[in-house]
Amino acid sequence: MSYFWSQSLFFQITSQYKTVMKNLFLFLAIICLGSSNLISKVPEFHQNPQVGNYQDDTGTLQAYFDKGDVINLPAGKVFNISGTVYIRKNSQIVYGNMAVIKYSGSDAAIGFQRVNDKNYPVRVTIQDLSINVEGAGAVGIRWQASYSQLKNCGVSVAGNNDTGIQLCGDGANGTGSYYNLFENCFVQGGKQKGATGQYGWKFTYDKNAASRCPNSNTWVGGRVGQCDVGMYINGDGNVINHIASEGCGISFYFDNPDSKAGCVSNKVLYPYIESCKTAFKFGSNAIGCVASTPFVTSTPSLKEDLGTRNIFNQ
Repeated sequence: MSYFWSQSLFFQITSQYKTVMKNLFLFLAIICLGSSNLISKVPEFHQNPQVGNYQDDTGTLQAYFDKGDVINLPAGKVFNISGTVYIRKNSQIVYGNMAVIKYSGSDAAIGFQRVNDKNYPVRVTIQDLSINVEGAGAVGIRWQASYSQLKNCGVSVAGNNDTGIQLCGDGANGTGSYYNLFENCFVQGGKQKGATGQYGWKFTYDKNAASRCPNSNTWVGGRVGQCDVGMYINGDGNVINHIASEGCGISFYFDNPDSKAGCVSNKVLYPYIESCKTAFKFGSNAIGCVASTPFVTSTPSLKEDLGTRNIFNQ
């Protein structure tokens, strides 16, 4: 009885073994065939044109940005781009993971496009990303979102007339840039290396609708260094908290010469200012703006006020 049971068990195990091996060989065959297809597809995604001595990653980076609502860039990867990469959707989160964008073009490294040809995106977050602007007359980030955040990002600018981060007013629809939070962001200029005409942060507007400026935005922390103008501020109700400005010509410049409403009620609170020529300049159309409680060192001129009802508190 035990003999027949053992023989039956032997044939059962042998049959199962054959089935397992058959499935294993089938699985390996599928993997081999699939990997050949995968290998052939990878260059299609990453095969970008050559620009100078490097591969142009503009298309690859745009593909990442277009993937979905939550984008994770490869940690520490360097993207060499010559064209602008756009945020095109609402409610996107871009985790930079300390990736670096090297931009060689003459427009902006990152920009925003209208959603469905109407308003600019809202509820966007970009964080932990570095941008190196290598050409002249270019911009690191041209910001046109509202109700959004930029966190722990850095921009360095090397050429003449570069701008680290530009905040745009929307003259057509009046939809931006409003109610954003900029937290612990850094802009490094090249003034110490002879570059001229550089802005760290620059508020801009359409002259046909000069009062539709960046309004009601908030800054917390961060630094701007070695630019001709650290922050050029217009609009209404922007609040800049605890920013450091070092080695700039003018640290904080308030004005909007083209607006009937003026540059109104903007505040710079508790800044650290070192080795700049002028800490605060209020232009002729700055009205009711505030510079309060600065820590200033090695800066010969504290303020120049050509405006109306502006407040300077030490």
